[in-house]
Amino acid sequence: MIDTKTAVARSPELVATGLGNGELALLSIANGKYFSANPLGRRIWDHLDTPRTVEQLRQLIVAEYAVSADRCGADLDRFLCEMIGARLLHVLN
Repeated sequence: MIDTKTAVARSPELVATGLGNGELALLSIANGKYFSANPLGRRIWDHLDTPRTVEQLRQLIVAEYAVSADRCGADLDRFLCEMIGARLLHVLN
């Protein structure tokens, strides 16, 4: 679980491109693996054009989608942990 005050940022060691179906394809240069994200994952990625805290991301997603803050927080935490584990994002503090 990531603290809501934790700031995260995109890893500089990857290549990302949007796909026509709203998804996102990522290539990690660090580990040579491809990853994909669904349209919501892509939206989170778009919001990380600048580093943000977990709480800032949660607020942005709740404002854009019909989802409760609790559900969003749990899903966002899971997504961010996966992205950090794959070295696609890194923790700033």
